[in-house]
Amino acid sequence: MKIRYIGLFITLIVFTGCAELLNVMQSSVAVPLTEDEVVNGLKEALAVGAKNAAGRLSVENGYFGDAAVKIMLPDEAKTIIDNISRIPGGEQLVEDVILRINRAAEDAAKEVAPIFVNSITSMTVRDAFNILRGADNAATFYLKATTYSDLHSLFKPKIQNSTEKKIIGNVSTKDSWVALTGKWNSVANSWPASLPD
Repeated sequence: MKIRYIGLFITLIVFTGCAELLNVMQSSVAVPLTEDEVVNGLKEALAVGAKNAAGRLSVENGYFGDAAVKIMLPDEAKTIIDNISRIPGGEQLVEDVILRINRAAEDAAKEVAPIFVNSITSMTVRDAFNILRGADNAATFYLKATTYSDLHSLFKPKIQNSTEKKIIGNVSTKDSWVALTGKWNSVANSWPASLPD
């Protein structure tokens, strides 16, 4: 099962941070900013973005209720999804798995802000100006380069624990995935499914 919420989280931070930075820049247009003020403004904007994104994603429906960041099943599961949806109750089973994956991500997102804040506070003057003068996605690349390893190390066990946590109806995301794939396997191995088209 492929989880892509880290990239979505970084994107959300950057968008929130850019809005914050625009506010800082607009409030001081009349007075030229020093290099330190620019760097500190960027750091503050990105830190606020990180905290806001973590707060927004870690609540119920933070992922599931937002189409822009909602985590769907990976493309690798398309055959299972298409076929399991054809049997009675199959569509609901798929939707339950998607809900549980998103709940696991919402649960894990509660502790992500400190990693981003650490990355932002460690930013050098050169990093800050590379972001400000770089491409539109320069902040995204910076955050990905400086947080991905820590996020992966921190979140791999957290996502595993979250997916095994009994979240809805005493059923975990992992239980739902096993039920979904098990149901598919039983249909795929049945006599009618083995007939040629």
